[in-house]
Amino acid sequence: LVGSRGKKASSFRTALRLMAGGAIDTAPVISRVLTLEEWQEGIEAVGAGHKVVFAIDADTVEAEAAADLAGPN
Repeated sequence: LVGSRGKKASSFRTALRLMAGGAIDTAPVISRVLTLEEWQEGIEAVGAGHKVVFAIDADTVEAEAAADLAGPN
């Protein structure tokens, strides 16, 4: 959850916990979730006035970063 201003990190953790637990229905505010590979489509959607959410798989990002740091095989 990124994009809100003036909030503490704990506010984001609370919001994420509530969404993950189903206490907050995100369907009215998130119509589509895109991967980072779909960034160009997301930029076009923002230009058309839509809210865009990019899904990031933390495990994949971490594995790719570790592979980058390890260098070529």
